[in-house]
Parts: sequence; C-alpha cells; structure tokens
Amino acid sequence: AEAVAADPNATEAQIASAASGLRAAFNGLVLLPTTPPVTAVLDALVGSLGAVTNADGAYSAASWTTFQNALTAAEAVLANPGATQAEVDSAVAALNAALIGLMPAGAGGGTPGTPGTPGGAGGSGDLPPTGSSTALPNVWLAALLMLAGAGLVAARRRTTAPGR
Repeated sequence: AEAVAADPNATEAQIASAASGLRAAFNGLVLLPTTPPVTAVLDALVGSLGAVTNADGAYSAASWTTFQNALTAAEAVLANPGATQAEVDSAVAALNAALIGLMPAGAGGGTPGTPGTPGGAGGSGDLPPTGSSTALPNVWLAALLMLAGAGLVAARRRTTAPGR
C-alpha cells in the first residue's frame, strides 16, 4: 500500500486493491489485553493438585472424572497466552468446585433412611472412619484453597490499587 501511495502513476485498480488489502489487514487485527491476567492462584492450584491421584480408588468415578476435566481445562487456560482474566477466574472456580466435589468411593448410592449405609440417615456408615486416609488430603486441600483465594485477593488489590 505504501508503494502504491508513493507511485504517481498508480492506477485506480492498484489503489483499490491496496485499500482492500489494508481493510482486510485492519479487520484481522486482534486487540490484546493491556494487563496480563493474574495466574498465580491458578498456577499454584494446578501445580499442587496435579499430584493428586486416584490410584487407590479413594474417590468415586464420577467425581474423579469431573475433577480431571477441570484440571485439564485449567492447564489449557494456563497454556493459552491469550487467556483473559475472566477465563483464569473461571478455571479457578471450576477447579475449586471439582475439588470440593470429590466424593469418597462408595459415597451416596446407599439406601436412603437406612442408618449405617452410605447415603443413609445416620450411623457410622455416613462418615469416613476416624483416621481414614481420605480425610487428611481433603483437609490439606481445603487449606490450600483458602491460601490460594487469599493470594488471588492480594494480587487483585495490587493491580487495582489507586495510583497504579
């Protein structure tokens, strides 16, 4: 287009073609975010939760699949250089919800109203036994989520503080 503009002998067809090319190039431009998204919390969650396994079958198949899908989606958001803050926040929320939704294998599906059976009303079958191997990881993960949430709040306050 610059060559056509500089050419005093350019034809109307050359000018129209150059203008058309400029319009196409302009329409193809993508606006990049001016502030990169804050991904520290999502990085921390994916980094720590990537080590969680279900090799011992501690979690129900449905809740484990939901968790794995949320983890995979979060990893995809982190790998996307064009991810928006809304996508990062959504991935954090989905991963938190999937983590909280991890159910012990055999949970639910019991006879409702029958004490002592999974899904029943009362009795020792409703809760993991004292010293259960599934209770400690859940407490650890809950603490991690609280720390991650605090980190997200702190990061947002830094980026939205007046005078910045």
